[in-house]
Amino acid sequence: MFNELSLLQNLTSSDIYTNPFPHIIIKSALPIGLCDELQRTFPSLASLGIKDDVNNQRWSTSARSCQSIPGLSRTWLNIIDYHTSQSFLDEVVSVFKVHLVSLYPNFFLDSGEILHGPKCIRRGDGDIPKNCLALDAQISGNTPVKSPGQPNKIHFDATNALYAGLFYLRDASDNSDGGDLQIWRWKSGYSYRDKSSAYSPNISLKHVELVKSIPYKANTFVLLINSIDSLHSVTARQPTVHTRKFLNLLADAPAPFFQLRPSLLSRARRKLARNLR
Repeated sequence: MFNELSLLQNLTSSDIYTNPFPHIIIKSALPIGLCDELQRTFPSLASLGIKDDVNNQRWSTSARSCQSIPGLSRTWLNIIDYHTSQSFLDEVVSVFKVHLVSLYPNFFLDSGEILHGPKCIRRGDGDIPKNCLALDAQISGNTPVKSPGQPNKIHFDATNALYAGLFYLRDASDNSDGGDLQIWRWKSGYSYRDKSSAYSPNISLKHVELVKSIPYKANTFVLLINSIDSLHSVTARQPTVHTRKFLNLLADAPAPFFQLRPSLLSRARRKLARNLR
């Protein structure tokens, strides 16, 4: 049974996907009244210290920093507190337990232990203890767009990140194009070494295939389990006066969950490219 504040409370089996990596997509994550309240009380860019005249700039305000936002509503504080709690982490682990044991057996030892999940702290509250995760729930967005641009190109997240969650809070008046989440997969036949050798923060389209696009739509929640296969991007945003708004969830471990193992040739090419800059 999920908590009444949880973004997983309306999860059904049809919202869970395993291809090309474990993820969930919930199209009506929170009760309408609660979602409306979060939209209505979304803090202004000025209160967050964000300048709205910078084109399409991504920004995030950490859970730790949210405590000092002037006038931030109790609803927002409760949502942030819950999604950096042990209870929420346990919910995520219970949903993905089989996949986590398969992906990261050194961290999630067996299906018995994983039912309880690892312990957690709030991100930014100090060093992350062994077998612990640091959770964050960030009030996030992209500033208005003057010239078209793509906020995030094809990538996976930091190798010490367990998951990434995006809860969209699009304004009802926002009719702009772009800002949708795209999920990609490596082309058929790519080995782990091939993937490691091809990886960069902006993976070339010659290495990947588009699987699906998830619209930037209010009350949509997406959570991705991170791995070398967890490729995603955000589509280019077109000019708009609107801010792209969302809650960003993170879970970091004290050490990487996986390592890149590029070929010797790939490493030599990267070293040469760095030396030529």
